[in-house]
Amino acid sequence: MTRRVALRAAERLPRVWQARLSKWLYRRLWRRYAINPNRFQGHHVLILGPAAGGLKDLDGLAPRSYDDVVRLNNGLDTEMLARGIDPYRTDILFHSLTQDARPVTPETLRRAGVRLLVHRLPSQGVFLRALAAEAKFRTSAGVEIGVIPMAQFNALRAALGGSSPSSGMVCLDFFLSAPVASLTVVGFTFLRTRYVPGYDDRFETDAEAFARVVSVGHHDPEAEARWVQERCRAAQMAGLDLCLGAGMEAALAHEKTGAEGAGSMFL
Repeated sequence: MTRRVALRAAERLPRVWQARLSKWLYRRLWRRYAINPNRFQGHHVLILGPAAGGLKDLDGLAPRSYDDVVRLNNGLDTEMLARGIDPYRTDILFHSLTQDARPVTPETLRRAGVRLLVHRLPSQGVFLRALAAEAKFRTSAGVEIGVIPMAQFNALRAALGGSSPSSGMVCLDFFLSAPVASLTVVGFTFLRTRYVPGYDDRFETDAEAFARVVSVGHHDPEAEARWVQERCRAAQMAGLDLCLGAGMEAALAHEKTGAEGAGSMFL
């Protein structure tokens, strides 16, 4: 029986048995799929978030040849025109693999040139999603599948007082911990602004976008903002060449002073 056939059979199991199987597989296989930060040693990395105004931030930066362009979730198939960067280029994709995001397809992965899809695991019970993605995309699109181990996710959750860390927080934590030569972060405005056109067009105003975050209730915007400030400050003091977009810098400054309009940067 091939892995794909086995996974399809697992999908037909009752949910409780799926979860048990997923946990068992995670305990046996997670080390094989955990992404090693050292693979990015010496790389120049750009994390391109989908917040409105992010591309303006990118245009304001000095041109640089990036080894890795990283996007989140629907950023895979959202056209983002930026100087010197293919509008769909996504070398590394952090994706939730949930129904909240648009489905990933072999066609969109190939168009964007994705080499690595990273699944952040909120629980062992969803590890099957990563295995299913590997069975679907490893051959059809040549994409490697990796995971952020539960221990790292749980550490972030503890830092937030029990709230679930967002995909952006997980992504930034990973690269702040990697021995990269430089890290540039743009396209994040603390969830107080809507997205670039095409990412999630359900919201036409900044207020609508933020109201959605509040209504879901999984994330703690203020706690994430404090974490970002501390981690970025520590990374810069340690010598990391870290560049934040002007919009992100402004949002961080507002959060630090308690100005109205602050919130959480991540998606």
